[in-house]
Amino acid sequence: MVFSLAFPLVFILVFGFIGGRSGSVKVGIDKASDTASAMYQRLASAPNIRLVTTESQAEMEDDLRKGRLTAILRIENDAQPGTPVPHLKFHVKTSTATSPDNKAQLINVLQMGINAANDVVYPRPSIAEIVRKRCPAANIVPSTSSCPDNWASPC
Repeated sequence: MVFSLAFPLVFILVFGFIGGRSGSVKVGIDKASDTASAMYQRLASAPNIRLVTTESQAEMEDDLRKGRLTAILRIENDAQPGTPVPHLKFHVKTSTATSPDNKAQLINVLQMGINAANDVVYPRPSIAEIVRKRCPAANIVPSTSSCPDNWASPC
């Protein structure tokens, strides 16, 4: 189930970035957000996300309605005191004036960050792996013009 949802999203992200769209998504951060969390720090360092932290709540709401902000984000940690692992909730407020592509990009960045954090906290086996084999160029090894078909043999 997760694979069937994640696989198409990865392709959308990969081909979206290849397509040359290099815009950043402007996101307001609610004043009640947990900005001490590692997830906030990861979001703040994302190259395609620009966080707005200096505007008042009213200014952010106005910018959201006018489409100048993609979303207003409130990060809430509702973990019980003494719990070693945070339990974060990302409240995402959007507007119909906002670009659907920007909203999708923001959600994808959030989901990828959550998935990466989950992989660290809850390691699990993978369903697949990539095995790479590099063959030298033809002009370096004159006796072979291409890689052999046998993956076990050296190039």
